[in-house]
Amino acid sequence: MSDPTTQNDSPLAAAWRMRLALALSCLLLLSIAVNAVQVVEVRSLTGPLETCVAALGSGSANRVASVRSRAPTIVGSRAPALEVKDLAGKPVTLDVARPGKTAVLYLFSPGCGWCRRNLPNMRALMTAAGRRFSFVPISLDAEGVSAYWARIGAHGVVYTEPSPATRSAYGFTGTPQTIVIGPDGKIIKDWSGAYTGQLSSEVSSALGVRLPGLSE
Repeated sequence: MSDPTTQNDSPLAAAWRMRLALALSCLLLLSIAVNAVQVVEVRSLTGPLETCVAALGSGSANRVASVRSRAPTIVGSRAPALEVKDLAGKPVTLDVARPGKTAVLYLFSPGCGWCRRNLPNMRALMTAAGRRFSFVPISLDAEGVSAYWARIGAHGVVYTEPSPATRSAYGFTGTPQTIVIGPDGKIIKDWSGAYTGQLSSEVSSALGVRLPGLSE
C-alpha cells in the first residue's frame, strides 16, 4: 500500500521542502563562516553563500556582507618586505614600503584567463608608473613568465614565485590581485579580480589612471 502522505503531497509542498533544506544548508554555512578565523576559510565560503543568497532572495544579503566584514584584512597594516625571485630564479628581497613613494603590487599568472583580459588595464598602470607610483608585477608561477612577458610587450622588471611567508603576509590567494602601498609604508588598497564595473572606477580614481577596460 502506498504512503498516504506521499499521495497527498502537492508540488507546492515539495517546493517548500526543498526551500527549507536549502535554507538549513545556508544557515550551516553562515555558522561555519562566522566562526572561521582564517582568511582562506572565509573567502572559500563566500561563493557558496552568494549562491544561497541568490536562491533565497536578497533578504540574506546583509548576513553575507556581515561575514565578509569580519574577515581579517591587510589594509592598514605596514607592508612587509617582498620575498620573491627574479627571472633567473635568484631570491630577491624588495622593500616596497619606501617613505614618500606609493607602490602598486600587481599579482598575475601566465595561465590566468582574467589576467589576460585585464592586460590593457595592466599596461595602463605600467605606462603611468614612474612619477606617480612604482609598479611591481609579480607572477605566482615562474614557468613561462619570460615568454609571456615578451609576448604581451611588457617592459620593466618582473618578479616571480613569492615565498610562502610573503603570500601569507599579503593575502595572495588568486589572480589578478592589486595591492597599493601608501607613502607612509602602509597598505591602503587590496583589490581582487580584473578591473570591471565599480572596481574599474575605484582603481582609476585612486591611482589617477585612465583605464581602457578589458579585452575580449
